[in-house]
Amino acid sequence: MPLTPSETRKVLNLLGPRPKKKLGQNFLTDGNIVQKSIDLSNLEAPSEVLEIGPGLGTLTEGLLKQGHRVHAVEVDNRLAGYL
Repeated sequence: MPLTPSETRKVLNLLGPRPKKKLGQNFLTDGNIVQKSIDLSNLEAPSEVLEIGPGLGTLTEGLLKQGHRVHAVEVDNRLAGYL
């Protein structure tokens, strides 16, 4: 289950500064969008997925729950530590 918008803000506040604009950071908070993104990818489980910028792991979690193997690359050290 993805974090709600308020839960996302709470986690980000604990991690430190606001999302970094230069990294184009946006955070998924709508479970419907996560599921729609996975559905539109037409992946057959199990698939190997490369996720660039997993952020707080919302999409990552959805992919893992559906049996995919996820290789996630996060350049923001704060978020990498959280993941």
